[in-house]
Amino acid sequence: MNDHLEDPHTKAKNGTGIIVSDHFNENDTYFIKRPNGMKDWLITFTLSGEGYFKIQGEEKRVKAGDLAIIKSDTPHQYGTRKGQNWNFQWVHFIPSAQKISWMQLPEFPKGFFRQSIDNTYIHKRIYRVFKRIIYDNRQAGPLSDDLCMNALNEILLLILQNIKKPIDPRVADVIHILTERLTEPLQIEALAQAVGLSPSRISHLFKTETGLSIVETLIQMRLRQAALLLQHSTRNAVEIALDVGFQNYNHFANQFKTQYGVNPSSYRKDVH
Repeated sequence: MNDHLEDPHTKAKNGTGIIVSDHFNENDTYFIKRPNGMKDWLITFTLSGEGYFKIQGEEKRVKAGDLAIIKSDTPHQYGTRKGQNWNFQWVHFIPSAQKISWMQLPEFPKGFFRQSIDNTYIHKRIYRVFKRIIYDNRQAGPLSDDLCMNALNEILLLILQNIKKPIDPRVADVIHILTERLTEPLQIEALAQAVGLSPSRISHLFKTETGLSIVETLIQMRLRQAALLLQHSTRNAVEIALDVGFQNYNHFANQFKTQYGVNPSSYRKDVH
């Protein structure tokens, strides 16, 4: 049995917020048993190895990329699976009543939620967010509570987004690449290689999952960014076309009018 058996004693600010957080890498002697549950919630993110949660007599395993949440007042036990090490980040927190109302997660068994994060980009993003929470929680600066809760909200929103609209992780990776390289020339072959599929297979899969082709999606991304720049910057339409990746202004203007019903100049006048 490990020493980490007692519930955290530090109270969250105003009864809500982050209580304590850390990053553990534990061998198979590690376990925590709470037959009466806790007053706070626990969220974990497994980086490598395997752990387990026992809720209502059921054992749920967690592996790399798995997020798990235990709600308050849920009797439970968790620890490292036999013969394994469990490398995981964790946060104890108390959500506000408002957050509980919109954070309706599928529970099985009751009081326990688990989600596998297959998307490489989202996996890295969540890992970095947990690191920020742990850092800010330790620093205990004047705005640490707010920084920690904002970061935790990001994780919870990513969970809800994945629940509401699950998407093939390879398609999600392509969308991430398009977002990161918005202004670069599109090369389907390079995208296909990045996600380990043939150009024809990723093109078909992408359209099946999103309803749009890869080219159509990139054009929509560029046009959306162009519309924002027309609203919130003083750059002219020709400069904006180049900024978002269009090399030919006439092509940009035609695509923009098809999408928004007016040319770029008229769009700017309409929104101001």
